[in-house]
Amino acid sequence: MAKVYGIHEIELRPGADPASFEQLFAEGSRMGGYAGWKPMLLKGERGARKGKYLMMIEIESLAARDRYMPDSGPTAEAQAMEAQSADFWARWHQFIVIPGDGEIFTDYEVVE
Repeated sequence: MAKVYGIHEIELRPGADPASFEQLFAEGSRMGGYAGWKPMLLKGERGARKGKYLMMIEIESLAARDRYMPDSGPTAEAQAMEAQSADFWARWHQFIVIPGDGEIFTDYEVVE
């Protein structure tokens, strides 16, 4: 089974405090999450996105991704888990800008 890496560009709202955003991410990481998923927060150190954030999610397989997030959208299991942490997600969305109709992301499958 090849791993999958979800790459999500994150844009903070104007005036959002980066340190508070990083603390919120750390809090969310301690809450646990989807089985087989490992989220990481990265901050651009140089280049076109210097100072901007990216969330990279290491997922153990396509099956582990699709258990929660198939092409059709979040499964009932994922929706139930997100409902249990609604306060966290409300605070998350206070920090980030979601351009257009959704966030900018791509899932990459490891080529073996």
